[in-house]
Amino acid sequence: MNIQGNNWMFFGKKNTGKTHEALEFARHFFQRNVNPKRIIVFDHSNNTSYKEITDVIPMERLQYQLPKKAIVKVQSDDFDTFAEYCLMYVRNAVVVIDDSSAFFQGNVRGTRLKFLKSPKNNGNEYMFQCHSVRETAPLLLENTDIFVLKETRDDANDLPSKLVGRNRIIPLMNELIEENDTYPSGQKWATRVYDQEEDTIWFKDLRIPLDDVESVFDTYGIMPARDYLNAS
Repeated sequence: MNIQGNNWMFFGKKNTGKTHEALEFARHFFQRNVNPKRIIVFDHSNNTSYKEITDVIPMERLQYQLPKKAIVKVQSDDFDTFAEYCLMYVRNAVVVIDDSSAFFQGNVRGTRLKFLKSPKNNGNEYMFQCHSVRETAPLLLENTDIFVLKETRDDANDLPSKLVGRNRIIPLMNELIEENDTYPSGQKWATRVYDQEEDTIWFKDLRIPLDDVESVFDTYGIMPARDYLNAS
């Protein structure tokens, strides 16, 4: 993880807790004592997972610095304008975007490409969400720093050949299926994280209640990827 900013990709099919996990990581950055980051949700699909975020602002409000303790939601399908405002005005923020792949399909240039390249320069954490690794735009995959993996509808052995960290991600995806098989229906929340910059794997312990810890990070163990996979 880069201390300046990162592109996060949260993968998971429905009811695996993908959006919940994204919001918990966002809260970590919001609540930390050193350099806290405000939260901005780009809700282009009226996702009920964001219903607790009641401060809905017009996109134009992003032209002015939000309070450090702001947790806001922008409801719009105009991603280009949103990305432009983020590039020009948004600093030290977590930006959460669901169903992200459609915004980066094809020959992406201009504002969208600059947005994808900007988190470190602007001190932002961009948290993208998709249901499937294979169906995610290649440009998004190429620029991902941190992969947050839940069970997807992918065949783990049929992932894109140029996927960053493919040899790390395939065994983790198979592991998620095996772990979820031990959980009852509606509680298949197994999670692994691959930080490709640090080449580390984070493994979530679902037995640790979030109410008992200060941050979602406290529910994870972290190991060098090679050591973790050799021990599996």
